[in-house]
Amino acid sequence: MSSNDLKQCPKCKRLLPAAEFYGRSKSTRYSCCKTCFNELATMRLRAVKQQAVDYKGGQCVVCGYARCIAALEFHHISEDGKDFNISHKCLSFEKLMPELDKCILVCSNCHREIHAGLIPDDRLGVMLC
Repeated sequence: MSSNDLKQCPKCKRLLPAAEFYGRSKSTRYSCCKTCFNELATMRLRAVKQQAVDYKGGQCVVCGYARCIAALEFHHISEDGKDFNISHKCLSFEKLMPELDKCILVCSNCHREIHAGLIPDDRLGVMLC
């Protein structure tokens, strides 16, 4: 391997083979190595989820659970108005807001009970505001 095949990551400063970088090297966003890029993406997604959870009140609207953000999920009140699954999109908070307005924040246990029919939909409609 020649020194031409090596590239320095601006974030971690390691000298790595070109294969350790994503292909879109013209953009500064992709100029760091795959490891650093993935770390930055994870941090950004966590920050967006934190903003979304805060926006929806920070706790499950059914039981009040708020201990672990990873256990909090967004439930669409009506499947008819649903444009996309929030967890499947890598969007900014501002672009997520219209879809968040169609959701309630619930813990994973209550979310499963909602879909199993154990928590009736009519009880959830008043929680949308």
